[in-house]
Amino acid sequence: MPKDEEWSAFVTNDPHFVAPDVPLRRIEDITYPGRDHPSATEIRAGMLERKSKYLKSYSPGWYVLSPTHLHEFKSADKIYTQPPVMSLSLAEQKLGTHSEAGSSSSKFMLKGRQSGGMHKGHSWVFRAESHETMLAWYQDIQALTEKTGEERVAFLRRHARSVSGNSDRRRSFSSDGLEEDEADQVPYSADAASLSEQNPIEARPQRPQPGE
Repeated sequence: MPKDEEWSAFVTNDPHFVAPDVPLRRIEDITYPGRDHPSATEIRAGMLERKSKYLKSYSPGWYVLSPTHLHEFKSADKIYTQPPVMSLSLAEQKLGTHSEAGSSSSKFMLKGRQSGGMHKGHSWVFRAESHETMLAWYQDIQALTEKTGEERVAFLRRHARSVSGNSDRRRSFSSDGLEEDEADQVPYSADAASLSEQNPIEARPQRPQPGE
């Protein structure tokens, strides 16, 4: 018997070794209580740019919106294993204004509540590639922060089956500091390719963990 076959037979029959024909386990296949609960649903995921507080410029990231948080990741790959850059609790944020159609930038604002945690009082400005994409993010966050009771549960159940959020609902907004500035003159440039160059791993969206 060739040595390779001898070694294979030895590994297969010895109880101290894992059989070579056992497939590798994947974290995506692990089942656990609450994995498919509506509270663990990925409401929306995609590329956004976040405005720096001090440099007044935008940096790209991969964002995942869950029923309770907006998570920022360095890349779209291996969301199960990489820690988020930051996680904003929606309960501690107040939705601000968004830019109108035809503006030079398609952006919206989240404002930390004064009663919130470490980000209290801070304003976050996010920019999307188009007005339609920005509005979809805005409306999903609006639903998660404003709907309550059965209406909120129904919203989560709908998104557990199908992610849409591209309706064209209109409402009026007051001005709260979302004016155009020099940073908005730089075109939106975030895409999967540019983010992969900064973080060279394959882009693939994943589901956030329960309770996040």
